[in-house]
Amino acid sequence: MNMRDQKRVVLPEIKENKQKKKFSFHNFPIRQKILMGIVIPTVSVILLLTAVASYYSFQYAIKNTVYDNLKSIVKNNYEFWLRQLESGMSRYDLFIHLEQMYNKKINIGKDGFLYCIDLKGNLLIHREAHGLNWIDYPQIKYFIDNHDKVDIGIHRYKSPQSEKYKIAAFKYIKKADAILIASSNEQDFLYKPSQYFILSIIII
Repeated sequence: MNMRDQKRVVLPEIKENKQKKKFSFHNFPIRQKILMGIVIPTVSVILLLTAVASYYSFQYAIKNTVYDNLKSIVKNNYEFWLRQLESGMSRYDLFIHLEQMYNKKINIGKDGFLYCIDLKGNLLIHREAHGLNWIDYPQIKYFIDNHDKVDIGIHRYKSPQSEKYKIAAFKYIKKADAILIASSNEQDFLYKPSQYFILSIIII
């Protein structure tokens, strides 16, 4: 039999099933549905709690850094005061010199600054209220009541003028009979870092 006379064997055409099964939660068995209904919310809650805990830990670390920076500012200025007084400068001349320096050259954060008071609440140096007596303000009372209890103290308070929270480091300088205070708005240090941290969590 000739190869030419052989009939071609035509294989039946196999049609591909182009219809793919669509993914649907309803196709899952009941046991898997229940399991996913428990696992997904649980994982979401854990992630949320972890993010919240991380945020507050982050803020706590930033606050401690701010406290250390304010204490360092007070310590450095305290040492400067002592050098001037020990060199023979009078208390009066020292305050005149410090007033010019603190009011014009030294800023802490955006709006913070250095100032000093005596034990009666008089503002010996202050950028905005020089010469006034603030003995009735809670933060001033706190500085006076605690001036001899700590080397360099830290106090967080709400400003009666701006209604914003402030952080202050303070130290009593016996030779000058005055309390030196470095104060700044809390949000000057916490707002931007907190924004960046929240943004990084959202991105992750």
